[in-house]
Parts: sequence; structure tokens; C-alpha cells
Amino acid sequence: MAWGIVAAHAAWEGDWRRAHAGLVGLMMLGLLELIVQWRFADDVRGIGFATATVTLFLLGAYGSVHALGVGPAPVYRYVNRWRVAGRIEDVASILRDGEGYPRWWRAVYLEARTVRQGDARRIGEVGRVRARGFLPYAVEFEVRVTDERFPHGYSLVTDGELQGKGEWRIEADGPWVDVESHWSLSGNKPLWRYTSFLLRPLFEANHHWTMRRGEEGLRLELARRVAPTAQARAAVAQAPGPVHGLGDTVRAFAEVLLHVGRGTTVRLSHTTLIRRPPQDVFAFIARVENDLLWQSEISEVTVTSNGPMGVGSTFREVRRSLGHSFVWEMRVTSWEAGRHIAIESVRGTVPYRGSREVAASPGGTQITEISEVQMPWVLQPFSRWIERASLAPVVAAYERLRLQMEAAEVSAPP
Repeated sequence: MAWGIVAAHAAWEGDWRRAHAGLVGLMMLGLLELIVQWRFADDVRGIGFATATVTLFLLGAYGSVHALGVGPAPVYRYVNRWRVAGRIEDVASILRDGEGYPRWWRAVYLEARTVRQGDARRIGEVGRVRARGFLPYAVEFEVRVTDERFPHGYSLVTDGELQGKGEWRIEADGPWVDVESHWSLSGNKPLWRYTSFLLRPLFEANHHWTMRRGEEGLRLELARRVAPTAQARAAVAQAPGPVHGLGDTVRAFAEVLLHVGRGTTVRLSHTTLIRRPPQDVFAFIARVENDLLWQSEISEVTVTSNGPMGVGSTFREVRRSLGHSFVWEMRVTSWEAGRHIAIESVRGTVPYRGSREVAASPGGTQITEISEVQMPWVLQPFSRWIERASLAPVVAAYERLRLQMEAAEVSAPP
């Protein structure tokens, strides 16, 4: 009875969230009494008792659903962060071009078009969007720009099946660009309104899956922008498309399970002294195809861009490590001829970022490699073991490189 009083009082005051909680409690009480009657049938008898418990359960269920329908829709708040290599102006212009989203954010944005132009700063511009995640439904909504701070971001509000507000924040950090998206949203779909109390974690996972597709697509779009030729642009891989069928949904859900919670970063660092001139060492290690000659774990390296190696160049790498094959599509993010090269994964089994630094040293050349791999949360308890197990082949590979170069078994390309 107390649950019913709580629910009635909350509904009278318009507090539908508390009313829903009270009615769920009432429903659970009815269900518990039904279980007691079934389990202890010899001790609990009477049609009156059975009728009362069924009535409690049905009243709680009906009232709970009614409270969800009458009260405000649940609010979802998200903050997502991306870090990509490139110019802040390029990142800002890509994110600001709403009609371009279906091109590079293909897995999520099915349609996007401008239905009303804004002022000179594009404030007031309205776009109509149809989007989806890995769950089997799509949403349609409108977005209206409320503030413009190019190239540092913009703010917007949404209306339709998604209602709320959002903001993009963009900041340069040397050769990198940090992107933050802030969203506060509620949904008008009955699926969200009536099942959010139970399926909220799944809906949140669906959002974070869409944002990972966005970061992946943005990196590919940036690679196309800096590609030196039309052929190089055509060689950049297409972003993944929308989820189709049960197989894609299962794979997406498996990815979601791996990314639930905070992952762990495995960071490796190793320095080797090679008795060869710095220009020879850099020329050899900067030619990524040469990795096959001294890294036994790598089974394939294919350059996928044209022209000389430099910022924006791309390649595909297949590596066998810890009993598992890792496939990456890499992009060169920083390049200083004779001294430094940095890469990051555009697409791959797990996110990867690495660099090689070459410096003159007494008696030869000192080369330092730093690698960072973002591992799924399920592997966090084993991160120390993974670091030790991953470092051993790196040390062996650089020792192999040292012996080869000092024995003049390899030579720098002309």
C-alpha cells in the first residue's frame, strides 16, 4: 500500500519519475505475492488473495506504463572525445558541413540536407537528418545552429524524434586536433520512453558505437583532404557503411561489449644504438615496406597512397602478436625528414599510435620507438603481462635491425 501512496502523491505533484518508481514497486509487490502463493500453495489459500495479488500486479504495470507515457522523456547526456591528426580548419569545416556527413559518417547518417539557410555566419541554419546506430531502428530529426565559433566549434538544438541540444568543441594541439561533442538529448520514440528504465545501457552503447564510427570516418576524410593526387585520394579506404542484417548487428554488439567501460592503454618504449649514420638509418626505417625485413611478426605491408612518403601517406599492415592477427590501415601523421616519423591507425583491430625518432649519437645513431595500443576493457587486468609480452618481440626486432644494418646486409634506398 505504501508504494501506491508514494506513486499517487508523486503523480499529484507532477513528479512522474517518482510516480513511475512507486508503481514499479507496487507491480513488484504484486509479483512477489504471486510467487509466494505459488510456492506455498498449501499455506496460502483463497480466491480473494489471488485476485488481490493479480490486481496489484496489473495496476502497477498499467500505472507504470502510463507514468512513462505522461511524464517527461528520459534525458541522455553524452560527452565524447576524438583526437585526430590534421589542421583545425580542415576538421572544423568537415564537422560544420552537415550535408557531407552521409559521405564520411556513412554507418550513421543515412540522409542529411539543409532545409533553411542561416545568416552570414550560418546561425539559424536548419538541417533535416535521418540517422541510425547498430540497433534496428532509425531516427529523424532537425538540427538548428544556435552559435558559430569557427574553427573552434558550434552549438545546435535538435527537434523531432530527438530533442535537446549539442555542442562541438574543437582545439588544436600541435599536429593534433582535439574534438569534444556534448549532447543532452531525449527521445520521442515509444521504444525509448517505455523501455529506457530497463534498456538505457543498451541505448547508451548504441550512441557510443555511432561516435566511434564518426572518429573513424573523420580520419579517413582528413586523409583524403591531404592526399597529393586524385589517385591518392581514390586509394583512401571508404568509411564503413550502415549495419545490415543479423550478422552485422551481432558483430557491432560484440564490439560494444569490448568497449564497455574504460579501456587500457599499453605503452611500449625502446631505444637502440646502431653504428650507422643517421641518414642511412632513417631512410631505411622510413620505408615501411622494409619492416618485413626485420620485424618477424609482420606478414604484410602494402602502401596504399601514391607519391613519396610524408604526412598523409597511408599503408596497410598485418601483424601477428600474442597469438592473434592484427590488421591496421595506417596514416602518417608527422614527418621530419632524417629525424622523425609518426603514424596512427585509421582503422584496425584496436586503436594504435606510434613514432620513431632518430638522433645522432657518439658512435652511430640512436633510434627510439614509442607505441601505444588501446586495448579493450576486458583485458585491463592483464595489461602488465601484455606490456611485457609485447615488448620482447620489439626488442628482438630492433636487435635484428641493428645486426643487419651494421653488417651492411641492408642498404638505404637511393
